[in-house]
Amino acid sequence: MSKRIFFLFLIFLFFIFSSCAHKKDVIKISQITIEKPAKVFIPPFVKVNENIKRNFKCQVKDKSIVCNYTDEQFKLIGRQLATKFYFALQKREDYKPVSIDTVENVFQKNIDEISINKIVERFKIHYIIEGFVYKFIERKGSDYSVEEPATIHFVIALRNAVTGEIVWQKEYYEKQQELSKNLLNIFNFFKRKGKWLTALELAEQSIYKVVDELP
Repeated sequence: MSKRIFFLFLIFLFFIFSSCAHKKDVIKISQITIEKPAKVFIPPFVKVNENIKRNFKCQVKDKSIVCNYTDEQFKLIGRQLATKFYFALQKREDYKPVSIDTVENVFQKNIDEISINKIVERFKIHYIIEGFVYKFIERKGSDYSVEEPATIHFVIALRNAVTGEIVWQKEYYEKQQELSKNLLNIFNFFKRKGKWLTALELAEQSIYKVVDELP
């Protein structure tokens, strides 16, 4: 019996050492290097759909970034989301956001009339934070009674303002649910005081989560 236990013990040690040896061979993924404190600009978020897919992407040529952030139907909401991200980002000491209002006041123009390159050069921007919205469905109902809850789905991208390279991105999706349908939402249920949020309120809460995850 003792020999059997000793044999099992040897097998256990073999797996332990094999596991450790294997870990040494694992290639570590290099960490994202962000220049800190990083000065960032957050242009209005854009709504991504089939009609504007070819327009929302930034094109990089000779280190020059050309972007089209204009979507007439979504312009006001896109600006509101960018502004909410700006205020949320102010709690991070390692990021120095530049607001849309500041840019417009300096250039004396509407934001969609100012090229990204001019903004980067004038304010010495290190990174651009872009928001691409795939779904922004408003709730049908009131704070405590809805026929259809709000749904949001967007991607946040952190782009190097010099090279145009996207160095980090985060996708976020949420459709608000009743607590009875998903008990995992109990924290959000109490945080939201049992209310059904508007799409803008739902997006604002998710923006704060994304800001916490920025590298």
